[in-house]
Amino acid sequence: MNQQQALRFICDRLQPDDDPALDPDTVVSLLAHGAVADEYGYVPSNASWTPTYSPTGLYRAIAEGWAIKRGKVAGRFDFTTDGQNFLRSQMVDHIENERRRWQAKVQSSPSTLGARP
Repeated sequence: MNQQQALRFICDRLQPDDDPALDPDTVVSLLAHGAVADEYGYVPSNASWTPTYSPTGLYRAIAEGWAIKRGKVAGRFDFTTDGQNFLRSQMVDHIENERRRWQAKVQSSPSTLGARP
């Protein structure tokens, strides 16, 4: 998968523009989690590397993106005012569930099953 496809893959699953939003630089930085050797065997640290990304690594990137979002909402709390309830903890719970879901995909990916730590 090339860089443009990888970025689209992340954005479609992470929804970086939704609250809490992630700036474009943060989203691009997540690509490093999915970088793999290219078709010629060049690794990302090689100047000749053609940007290439694995789905499993991108699952890791998406999980990390959700973890960043979780950090952004950690200070939000539930409160009641003027007879209205604001349950901000639901957002925290939703974001944590998304992080766990994508992390589980990393751990159950065929490329990581049986892999040694």
